[in-house]
Amino acid sequence: QHPIRVAPDGSVVILGSGWVYDALTLEHIHDLANPVVDATWMGFGVIFSIRGSGLNTELQHWRNTDYSLKNSSVYSGSPLRVFAFDRTLLVITEKNEMPVFYLNTPVIDSDNDGVDDDTDPDDDNDDVLDTQDAFPVNPNEWLDSDDDGIGNNVDPDDDNDGIPDITENRYGLDPHAADADQDRDRDGMSNLEEYLAGRNPIVNEPAVMLILQYISE
Repeated sequence: QHPIRVAPDGSVVILGSGWVYDALTLEHIHDLANPVVDATWMGFGVIFSIRGSGLNTELQHWRNTDYSLKNSSVYSGSPLRVFAFDRTLLVITEKNEMPVFYLNTPVIDSDNDGVDDDTDPDDDNDDVLDTQDAFPVNPNEWLDSDDDGIGNNVDPDDDNDGIPDITENRYGLDPHAADADQDRDRDGMSNLEEYLAGRNPIVNEPAVMLILQYISE
């Protein structure tokens, strides 16, 4: 029985065989050193897995850079599941036909800078302090203007006002402030209504038409 586990950010998939795939392209990108019974993630791409080791369960901690084994620990009983809750792991084994629960608080260094996340003021080393970082363990994201859980760097609508960032930037609107209800050109249509109608939200088309008509006369 081979589990299929998907990273929380949807970037990679791990099979029970230990093979690691890109979740979007399905390209086989890495291999863990051994098959696994279950796997979970903590920090930025830090993988923890369990496998059988005789009559015991081995919890394995893999590096997020090259998927090499960083360290491991052993628990009594056959492996069942492993879950991550914030910075705590729950390892579940089976012994004498009964589940056994173990809690583990591993040392995480998400950015591999030699400073543990618990004491590192910038866990992902993106030059944004964790206290100001909406994604403290993701070096590719730090802002989430609309609090939708999607970082601004990949969110097509940072302020979630219905107008894509690319459109707001093109017309000089603010992609980080919900201004869809405003009427920038005072033509009686909101910015969103103009976007949906395929019109320019900063040009008062009726007024321009009147001017052109007046000139032509």
